[in-house]
Amino acid sequence: MNMIRQFVSSAAMSALLLGPPGLSLVTSASAADFEITVPVVNRGSNTYYLDGVIEGLVSKPFLVDTGASYLTINEQELALLMQQGKATYLRDLSSRLADGSRRKVPLYRLSAIRLGDHCELYDVEAAVLSGSKRSLLGLNVLRRISPFIFAMDPPRLILSNCRRPAPTADHPTAEPQQLSDAKRAISRTTLPPE
Repeated sequence: MNMIRQFVSSAAMSALLLGPPGLSLVTSASAADFEITVPVVNRGSNTYYLDGVIEGLVSKPFLVDTGASYLTINEQELALLMQQGKATYLRDLSSRLADGSRRKVPLYRLSAIRLGDHCELYDVEAAVLSGSKRSLLGLNVLRRISPFIFAMDPPRLILSNCRRPAPTADHPTAEPQQLSDAKRAISRTTLPPE
């Protein structure tokens, strides 16, 4: 009976992480892969935001948007990043917006973004939406941090494939390696084996 429960639990976990057959972005995952948690805030109408920082210059909430192909920033943020040499023009995209209209949108490469306090990504592409006040965390970033778990109570993203930022004066509490190893060992015992 225990073996049957273990099989069902493993199958359910695989379905949760891998999605329906044919749509999988992940071939395998273990509990140790999910060591970074980023709080997410529900701002009503089931819109979820997480705090992010672009290049250490722009700190803002990002709407988690699986319907957006790219991370988005606005023109004012781009201007600040360009002044500091932190954004590089790549190309123009023909983009379809949520209202169905098409627009030419410039695409830039940003050297780094941080999601929450503990997830850094480098060389991230960002589309620049003129007149937009809201920034989107789109599929290009979500694919890079996949597999991930979107938990609802409390709302948070549990991530893999992130680099922990190096300790700085603002964030001196980098997690000691022993604590990280202990968390991995605990998480391995709480999920069924693969």
